Amino acid sequence: MESQQQTKPVIGGSTGQESETSQSLHRPGNPISFAIRRAALGGKDARTEPRFAVREEKAVLWVLHPRQAHAREGRLLDVSHSGLGIVLPEEIPAGSWIRVEFGDVAVFGEVRYCRQQAGGEFRMGALTDWVIAKADIARWGALRGPESEAQLCDAFRQMKRAAVRYGPPI
Repeated sequence: MESQQQTKPVIGGSTGQESETSQSLHRPGNPISFAIRRAALGGKDARTEPRFAVREEKAVLWVLHPRQAHAREGRLLDVSHSGLGIVLPEEIPAGSWIRVEFGDVAVFGEVRYCRQQAGGEFRMGALTDWVIAKADIARWGALRGPESEAQLCDAFRQMKRAAVRYGPPI
């Protein structure tokens, strides 16, 4: 008697038997992937850490790409250990690398989602890579514009991936 393997849909995990469609749905920044994961959790929030509300502090955001190098003003709504919630007047594409300045810090990270709200503004969620004091940015000669910041972000991400894969440098 031949046994037939039945492929079950996988949400967030990999069995090695996922269909091409399933693999394409689970790419970072894909809004369908987010909806599928949320549905799999029964509508519950998938966050692993709490958000802390901020009293609508002014934030200035730069997309780290030479062709989109102008500053955008927004309002910081909430923060967590690894993320920010910001409201902006324009959409920023998911996957964009950004620098957000508020208070006396600059936060570098990646846009995870950006959705239009009822009032026409956009609610953006960003994954934080690292935080630097504004005073330190002024001292660093390497941070002279969006191109060098994007290169620095890229180098930092490569080091981060290597540390995850091989352990921290000695």
